[in-house]
Amino acid sequence: MGSIRDMPFTVKVIEKVVVAAEEPWDDYWLSFTNLDLVVPAFDAASFFCYKKPSHGSSSSFTTMLNTLKASLSRALAFYHPLAGEIAWNAAARENQIHCNNQGVDFTHAVADVQLKELDFYNPDVSIEGKLVPERLRGVLAVQVTELKCGGMVIGCMFDHKAADGYSANMFISSWAEMARSQIPSMLPSYSRSILKPRSPPTYRSSPSMDDFVATFEPSFMPPNNDKNHNDGSDDLLINRIYYIKGEQINKIQQLASENGSKRSKFEAFTSFLWKTFGMSLEKLGNHSEKYCNVAIAVDGRQRLSEGDGEQIEKLMASHFGNVLSLPFGGKGPQELAEMSLSNIAMEVHELLQIVKGKEHFLDIINWVEERRSHVLIPRPFINKDMTVIVSSGQRFQFMNDMDFGWGKVSFGSCYIPPTRKDCYVMTLPGPITNSDDWVVYMHLPIKHINYIEAHASHMFKPVIEKVVVAAEEPWNDRWLPFTNLDFVLPSFEAASFFCYKKPLLPSHGSSSSSSFTTMLNTLKASLSRALALYYPLAGEIAWNEAAGENQIHCNNQGIDFTHAVADVQLKELDFYDPDVSIEGKLVPKKLRGVLAVQKE
Repeated sequence: MGSIRDMPFTVKVIEKVVVAAEEPWDDYWLSFTNLDLVVPAFDAASFFCYKKPSHGSSSSFTTMLNTLKASLSRALAFYHPLAGEIAWNAAARENQIHCNNQGVDFTHAVADVQLKELDFYNPDVSIEGKLVPERLRGVLAVQVTELKCGGMVIGCMFDHKAADGYSANMFISSWAEMARSQIPSMLPSYSRSILKPRSPPTYRSSPSMDDFVATFEPSFMPPNNDKNHNDGSDDLLINRIYYIKGEQINKIQQLASENGSKRSKFEAFTSFLWKTFGMSLEKLGNHSEKYCNVAIAVDGRQRLSEGDGEQIEKLMASHFGNVLSLPFGGKGPQELAEMSLSNIAMEVHELLQIVKGKEHFLDIINWVEERRSHVLIPRPFINKDMTVIVSSGQRFQFMNDMDFGWGKVSFGSCYIPPTRKDCYVMTLPGPITNSDDWVVYMHLPIKHINYIEAHASHMFKPVIEKVVVAAEEPWNDRWLPFTNLDFVLPSFEAASFFCYKKPLLPSHGSSSSSSFTTMLNTLKASLSRALALYYPLAGEIAWNEAAGENQIHCNNQGIDFTHAVADVQLKELDFYDPDVSIEGKLVPKKLRGVLAVQKE
């Protein structure tokens, strides 16, 4: 699997400033709720990519940058914890969020890359250390990166201890609304009364809270040779982003519902993922991992407001902080490999039933109250066997909500920094025009990524893919001189594009074998055969030292072949204005060689 961008790009920091909340400001301490206390101290990021504003917009990059800073300052006046820091409150004798308006580190950077050249499939190359900031202090860090094409990337790094994904999404949506000079549609609530424990704390004995949360011990820390230690082996944790078509999600939902009980798309997806990991472990034959565990991140906001009226419902919907539980279960790899998807889906459904009502979250709140002086950690984070945490981000409709005034998001995702040692998968909404499709973010050991790409490539497609297609062997390396007629032509590029409708089913009733994957493989294979005859196209124009002139080096270096997905129908393409519909979208940029090919 190749990447869309083989060459690295550089990012230059132009300015680092601190953006604080608008005055007036009251310095105060905000205590963690008992649900905050069970979240480990780690970072989580989000990034959002925007195309260059349309010709009708008057927004220069400087104007947009100033708008972002000013609206961030206004937003922080509502989101006080994000402008503060986590520190020891001597009076309360515990760590709390000091809402002291120390401000947010705001970085302005410039990258020598175009938006269309970014490798979203491999964020370790394109995002890490480049387009999301490192959080050196405080609770939040922001980076705005200007791209060579005039587009931008906004990256935000949060301390998860202060905000879960729901809270981060709420903040960025409010920030975007204020950038558009609108009043935020939802203001954060910091009320602690609704999440207070009973007096005295009481909780049910079954299910045991020990199955969900543990008191942290130093022995939980993995040694240097732990399976998740980044030692360069197949256990190295890497990040990948995939695209799943809606019809594939529907297919696994049908399979997961075969026993007569309809399962949700997320239940079906989690079941498919769990089974795939079990099969991966079974093939690897790693007997040190006897169980394959799945943990599911469940938001408790709606559950905690059940039956308490509209006012409490609104309070919980706007609660800023962490309101999560992680029910998890384990099966042997062989058992998972042999189970039907519908039986695994039943297990997933039963896991979610454990946390269905408000009582489960109230039990956690009261259980933690007796242990507030201890360091707590969710049980899945300390399990010695393979455990993957699966989270649904479908409710985060950022494709619509994250408009800062110069257009909707072109692409957005979460990002897990390399310091995280947990295995994590998050589903995200697809493009606006293909709302049935999903984007899936994975932070997993490379051995499991390799298995997924080898055995589940029909499901998980790279957001964009480029491979090199070379001519069939045998091949003779040679130099081909230009003719005198070649020399009179200037050095420029020309492109052609051809559009095809979806293949029709054969009239004789047999099923069509022309799936997109089949057609793609046919194009690659036939291109390889064609290049054996048209060998200059698989070479490069270079200086021939022996001849003392530029010639075509027929060295079979191959041509860049890009597979991409466009969120548009053929009938919607604007052929009258190819500057809008074709340029930078449906024809490739030739970065090297003589020829480049792209298939949508």
